[in-house]
Amino acid sequence: MAKDECPNACPGHESFLFRGEGFSRRHMFRLAGTTIAGTWFSRVLNPPELAAAVSPSLRGTAKNCVFVFLGGAPSHVDTFDLKEGSWTPADFAPTSYAGVRFPQGLLPKTAEQLGKIAIVRPALAWAAVHSLGTTWAQIARNPSGALGKLAPHIGAVVSLESERTRKPTDILPGFLSLNGGTAGAGYMPSRYAPFAVGTPSASGLASLAHPDPARFQDRWKLIHDLDETRAEGTLGKPTTDYDDFYDQAKALMDSPDAAKIFQFTAEDRAKYGTTGFGDSLLVARNVLA
Repeated sequence: MAKDECPNACPGHESFLFRGEGFSRRHMFRLAGTTIAGTWFSRVLNPPELAAAVSPSLRGTAKNCVFVFLGGAPSHVDTFDLKEGSWTPADFAPTSYAGVRFPQGLLPKTAEQLGKIAIVRPALAWAAVHSLGTTWAQIARNPSGALGKLAPHIGAVVSLESERTRKPTDILPGFLSLNGGTAGAGYMPSRYAPFAVGTPSASGLASLAHPDPARFQDRWKLIHDLDETRAEGTLGKPTTDYDDFYDQAKALMDSPDAAKIFQFTAEDRAKYGTTGFGDSLLVARNVLA
C-alpha cells in the first residue's frame, strides 16, 4: 500500500504502518510478553486474595501512637520478622505466639506484650540508600520525587486523624519528635508539624522558660496588636501556619506541667540505658503517663 493510498490520508497525517517497523510478529510477541509479565507482577504487588481476606474492624479507641524508628539495630530477620535456621542462636529461644514466631530469649519483655502489638512486615524496600530509605519509610513515597517535599510525615497524619479526640487541656502538640530529624507536615497545616526536641536532657527544655517573663508578655501583646490580620487567616496558609506555630509555643511556655514531661532522674536514665535513644523513650513514657 502506498502512502497516498491510506484511507485516513490527510495533510499532516500518517498511519502507524508508515512509522518504524509496523505491527510485525516480533512486535506482537513483545506486547504479549509484556502483558503476561505485567499481569504476574500486579498479583505480586497487590494480591487479590490478600485484599479479599483483609476486613479490618476499626475500634477507634487508641489514645496515642508511639512510632519508634530504629536506624540500624538488630536485623528484622532476627526480631520482628524472624527467619529461623541453623544460624539462629539457641538463646533466641524462638516461641510461637498465636501463630507468630518470635525470639522470646532476645526480647523477653517485648514478647510479654505481643498481644498488644500489631506487627507490620513490609515486603519491599524501594531505596538502597539508607538516608533515602529512612525518609521514604516515614512519608510513604519517594523523597526525591515530585511530591517528596510536600508529603507529610506519618506522625503528621496521625496528628490530623487524632485531632478530634484531643482535649482542650492537652498541652503538647499532636506530633512530638524526639532524638533526630524528621519530615514535616508537608502540604498539611503546620499545626500538624513535628514539635522537634532533638535529644532530651535530664534538666528538661530550657527554651520553655523566658529569662524575663514580664518583657516577654509585653512583646507577645505587641506583635498581636501590630499583626491582627495574621490571625484572621485571610492572607493564606503561610500566615496561618505562622500564627499556629507561635500559639502552640506560647501554650507550652504557659503550662506549669510541660517542663515536667521533659525531665527525668539519673536513676530512671540508668534503667533506660543512659543513651540518647533511652532518654527519648523516657520522655515518651512521661507523655503517656
